[in-house]
Amino acid sequence: MRREAPIIHYEGNKVRGRGEAASTDTVPVFFTVFRNDDGSFADQAIDATLADQALEHLNQYFQPIRIVFVRLGEINYIDNTIFTDFSRHHHLARFSYLSSALNLYSRSGSGSFAQFPTTLGPTADYSPTLSSNDRSNMISLNSHHFTSTSFAHEVGHSYGLLHTFEGAQVYNNPADPTPGLQATASDHPYGQDGNSRRRELVIRKTDEVKVFSVPNGQTAGDFVEDTPAFCVSTNTFPDYYPDVQASQCDRYPYDPSRCNGCIVVDCDYRGNYIDYNGDTLVNTEVSIRNLMSYTNCRTEFTPGQYERMAFYHEQVRKQQYRADRRLNFSDTVFFADSRIPMDDIIIQVSHPGNSSYANATTNSAGAFQAILYEPSATVRLMKAGTALDPDYQLSPWVQASVEEIIAHSYHPEDWRQGIDQADLDRLQRHLSGTQLLNGYQQLAADLDADGQLTQSDLQLMEALTRAEINRLEAHPAPWQFLPAYIPEQYADNFHQDPFSMIIDGVAYQHFAPYTEADWLYRAGDLPQNQQGFRTIKLGDLDGSSVGAPTDDTDGPETPPTGTKPDDTVKKFACFPNPTAGDITVAFQATEAAEATLLVTNRFFRAAYRQELYLEKGHNEITVDGTSLASGLLVVMLKTPEGIFYKKVIKVNSGN
Repeated sequence: MRREAPIIHYEGNKVRGRGEAASTDTVPVFFTVFRNDDGSFADQAIDATLADQALEHLNQYFQPIRIVFVRLGEINYIDNTIFTDFSRHHHLARFSYLSSALNLYSRSGSGSFAQFPTTLGPTADYSPTLSSNDRSNMISLNSHHFTSTSFAHEVGHSYGLLHTFEGAQVYNNPADPTPGLQATASDHPYGQDGNSRRRELVIRKTDEVKVFSVPNGQTAGDFVEDTPAFCVSTNTFPDYYPDVQASQCDRYPYDPSRCNGCIVVDCDYRGNYIDYNGDTLVNTEVSIRNLMSYTNCRTEFTPGQYERMAFYHEQVRKQQYRADRRLNFSDTVFFADSRIPMDDIIIQVSHPGNSSYANATTNSAGAFQAILYEPSATVRLMKAGTALDPDYQLSPWVQASVEEIIAHSYHPEDWRQGIDQADLDRLQRHLSGTQLLNGYQQLAADLDADGQLTQSDLQLMEALTRAEINRLEAHPAPWQFLPAYIPEQYADNFHQDPFSMIIDGVAYQHFAPYTEADWLYRAGDLPQNQQGFRTIKLGDLDGSSVGAPTDDTDGPETPPTGTKPDDTVKKFACFPNPTAGDITVAFQATEAAEATLLVTNRFFRAAYRQELYLEKGHNEITVDGTSLASGLLVVMLKTPEGIFYKKVIKVNSGN
């Protein structure tokens, strides 16, 4: 991607890395890995060891300008198959982002690309506020490229470097360099007629004999003088193979299958690419070795490239990257007053008057990690519906935001999920005064959003269960969230009436402001075990939507919160995974014991149950999965010592 950038005159700018003594600056790197529902990853698996090895390789290239990259916190794993289909940087940033770090994203099958820094001009404001708000501190990297030169290549882009062949991505006719033959193929060397695709000339000194006599190394190509003009091998360049006459390739249009003159074989340039003066390329070995080329031989940056990166570091990145900012906002999202973790909850943290912000998504344990840049914050939480479509757009011309995509992701069954006769009975008992609901249940029962429970809420609940309505018009989503400190610090008031509370000296009536996305509170002053959040499902008063224990013995299973690898079961595995039929469950039992094998859906409703007697040693059980619904399944082995589980993907047999 081309990005206009300022010319850097070496003599005119004092920058680091050009013989000046300078301290080493640390750049925090926050890793986010998008994986499938079951935690699988199509490419090379990413763990802390691989991430640290990647940074060690990267630091070798940036040592000359005294920049060192370090991993910030633990790797942020987001296990949601549909989320892996989001590819745009501004979408990825809504799932995971820190203003003060270099954000690195990796998805199964993802390519590698980077954002350029803010465009700088003679009157640019380099304040931390502007530089921290431009969202250019993001790169995407395929895990196979972690320890290759691609990492340095992408970080080079992040520090203002363009490709060495920039401007040569399009190619008009060298013999007739008239811009405008095609709007996307204008590459006049001097950028006439508003042309921004300036192809670099070979010459570095003025030569009056040439048609284009003035060198353009500072105003074209990659804007770096000591990187020679170079080409890139694609299907849109003239190609003078021995069996092809030049006349076949010197007029537009030409045959792209026959015309390609940028040829590199075994790190040796063998092409005959020419510039607009008809000059062939020189110093090609420098270009071939350059980290900003597309060759497989790249090993180095030039001094001019180092100076350019140092310039952008001083003017943009140094203000943006803050190694002193630690992950100080880390906790868990649970369902209501249970210990059931809520995964894939998107958390967006912002601060009034401060452009720095953070986004996070809870992992399979319901945990999140982020940064509070100020003690006071507003926090927006979202949970996507089952109809999530990453390609959804409001119109063919408007690219939808993640927030808009999620708002349109709720299927009618998402609204009805977890609501049944038991919930109707519970609400009826509360309205009659015979059995009052707790604070969480009252919030979940307020279906008309008027801050009180009435017959109107009961009627809406009945209409949902009967499919007379498909959503609750008074609510934007079927899930609501509240800070954990509200029921912790105001327990009596909250459970008596969560809509009529006095919080921080302010009285609220028929309103629960802490469930709103713009609720401002001093999250930074809370102890860590109260920085988390609680989730409620509208209409679900007993937690059946997430498998909470209920009076209904045929209800959902309680989801496991972890395994006990040192107890009765070891090496618990399920295969094949994914499966179109049978599931083989294998494990080692350290002693004989009774157990129950279950297979549940993603909502932990049991679809298969088998009572077992474990033999000491190797055990292997085959489950007939042909009748199980496709999608995410949870295979659980319940023993007296604990619950052991694996996630399995069931696919249709026709796939």
